[in-house]
Amino acid sequence: LQGETLPAERLGGAVLEYFVEVRRLPRAGDLVTVRSGLAGLGAKTFDYVHLMFDAVTGELAMAARATAVSFDLVTRRAVAIPDATRRGLEGRCLDDPRLWPAIEGSVQAGTNS
Repeated sequence: LQGETLPAERLGGAVLEYFVEVRRLPRAGDLVTVRSGLAGLGAKTFDYVHLMFDAVTGELAMAARATAVSFDLVTRRAVAIPDATRRGLEGRCLDDPRLWPAIEGSVQAGTNS
């Protein structure tokens, strides 16, 4: 299927690794803000992050980063992310520059650039 698009029913994904960093657990009654989105996109992989901030102080309380791979469910091999899927993922990028120090400074920043 090289150069062809996989039928949707054959395209899957799996998380290869997950890093979680807890800097401070929220207490009952604390207000938090959670931001989630794409932090990196490679040919076959993508990094997704979840960031929890103290809503009052803006302090990063928790962060998680997952690296996932796109693969063919029949052959069980990694495949390139299809263009249509890539366009959808690009729409989920965390492009707020205020978030990047939190992403880069936590959960062993990924290598998908």
